[in-house]
Amino acid sequence: MHSSPSPRKLVEMYLTAFRAVCLGVDPDRSELEAPFLDNWTAAMRGREVFLVGSVTGHPVLGDRRIQTSTLIHLSPDREWARTLSRWYKLGPAFVPKLPGEYLDDVLPGYLVAVDKGVISLPIHVALKCIARRTQQVFDLAFKAGYDDLIPELSRLARAWPVCQEKSCFK
Repeated sequence: MHSSPSPRKLVEMYLTAFRAVCLGVDPDRSELEAPFLDNWTAAMRGREVFLVGSVTGHPVLGDRRIQTSTLIHLSPDREWARTLSRWYKLGPAFVPKLPGEYLDDVLPGYLVAVDKGVISLPIHVALKCIARRTQQVFDLAFKAGYDDLIPELSRLARAWPVCQEKSCFK
């Protein structure tokens, strides 16, 4: 079992992921390197939002059902997701089977238990949760006194999620 990173290392990991989102995915390079996540859904345990799905080509986990690291970004076309550790190329999302009385309702991904202590989330709820992540990481860095990281995190927190569509670093 791996140990949790130090608070400083965790903030640096978030900063790396935020930068990757702002720079955008390079489909030519990323498609060759990114694991493929199929039959996925956004999910939550406590306050952490992540993806659950069947992965192919993961460099550490191989090919199996996984829970990703913390979700940072989901592309508007739902073809790419950035987590704390890497990009994922996305296949079709998981759509739960609903009881007969709900068949006429559109509730894909709505609060279905996907693992012990884990529930799926509607995409719009997941996006609202992850939209605040840059500010939360900035607050953590500020309280911890990581003065060297604060200017960049401050720019990101002010620009997010606009910088997801264009670079914040130009």
